[in-house]
Amino acid sequence: MKPVWYRLLILMAVSGWHLSVAAQDLGWRVKPSVCIVKELGEACQLQLDIQIWGDLPPDSCLFLSDEQLQCWQTPRQHIRLNLSYSEDSVISMRQDDRDLLTETLEVKALSAVRQRVRKPWSLF
Repeated sequence: MKPVWYRLLILMAVSGWHLSVAAQDLGWRVKPSVCIVKELGEACQLQLDIQIWGDLPPDSCLFLSDEQLQCWQTPRQHIRLNLSYSEDSVISMRQDDRDLLTETLEVKALSAVRQRVRKPWSLF
């Protein structure tokens, strides 16, 4: 006789329960999210790489702050685009003025990036 968990697993597979578990939560990874410039106020120019998982609704649009960058009838899972901005900005995926995904893109000055001058340990 088969264990109870085995019979339950077979019952769930036959009833189609596995289809509802396969749906992923909507999310994304935006790289890079920090841009380093020589001085604040300079334009940051970089290539942004966006990886999306889950199901985006049709007619989703990508925005940088309030500027629409691109829209898709069928949203893609991988987006690569060149951006130029000079201050901290918010990149978002929207549908009908509703934010689906958001990420803050930071701009930092090179002078603000601290570099260690000596090793953190010493024998004396």
